[in-house]
Amino acid sequence: ELVGRRALTSKGESLEKLGRRARALGLEIVAAAADGQRFLVLREPDGVRRGSGIYAFRRGKSRAPLIIEAPHTLFDTWTDVMSRECFIGSSAFALFQNTVERYTLPSQASDLAHTETSLFHAAHRAACAVLAGVRMIQLHGFSGHSDVPSVVDFIVSDGGRTPPPSEAQRRVCAVLESGYGADAVGVYGEEVFVLGGTTNLQGAVLNRKGRGSYIHLECSKRIREGVAKNPEQRDFFTAAMAKIVKMSWTGGSAGRGR
Repeated sequence: ELVGRRALTSKGESLEKLGRRARALGLEIVAAAADGQRFLVLREPDGVRRGSGIYAFRRGKSRAPLIIEAPHTLFDTWTDVMSRECFIGSSAFALFQNTVERYTLPSQASDLAHTETSLFHAAHRAACAVLAGVRMIQLHGFSGHSDVPSVVDFIVSDGGRTPPPSEAQRRVCAVLESGYGADAVGVYGEEVFVLGGTTNLQGAVLNRKGRGSYIHLECSKRIREGVAKNPEQRDFFTAAMAKIVKMSWTGGSAGRGR
């Protein structure tokens, strides 16, 4: 968690010192660039996949206090591409991803949305501690669920178990509906009553602390595959997500029956 805090603030320690702390965890920290932007990346060394995750932090001043997370990339196929493209194409502060399949390790150890002892969750707690008003969008995937209308491509939840939907949900839904149509967007707790991320640990941290807003975004297989394989669909989705990252949210689901 300390390494995450230092990487988030970029204060008080050189890259060399951060690297030594990272190596003590079996990780490495490197500088990277894409599309003219600079990033600091905390990751497992090349060829190593223990499930520690990968964490990219945007450098510079034009950063929104928002984290894009994808804890099930190899299980929820193409959410790795979606989250990465959304991060690079927006002003989000950080991107957190898993590195092994959700059910690889015993006792849910690789299910990073439901494991408190993971480095992924420690990085999330660090972000909540360091970034004032931090917000989070966590990407997931579904396919052919019997309790989800076939026209629905997105399920938007804030992790709350009881209605009404929060302002954060409403605002995210409005952006998605403007691009994909109202029928394609399901509000958890109103049109859709499954896949709401109500047991998600990262969302619980945000909602309990009242520090920001948590959005659990389920994406259909056709959306995920389209974003991964079709450049036009990728650009369309990332543009919508960039709007969501930039806009103001007010409130998650703190006190809503968690």
